[in-house]
Amino acid sequence: MQSIKIPQHEIQSEADSVKAWYEFQKFLSKKSTLLTPADEEMKIRRASALKLLPLIETQEQLSEYASLI
Repeated sequence: MQSIKIPQHEIQSEADSVKAWYEFQKFLSKKSTLLTPADEEMKIRRASALKLLPLIETQEQLSEYASLI
């Protein structure tokens, strides 16, 4: 296997980019006006999601869904 030397300035550039990205994420999250949905809203969202994308819990359900394809 061949060894490739990565220049230190490239390693530092990656570290600086990662740090800048996390700082920018923090900035965006502070600026966000989104609110955490209330309990009732989450129940409605989960029910809608399960209706659209039901979870397959048994082999029988899997076979049933596979036959529809």
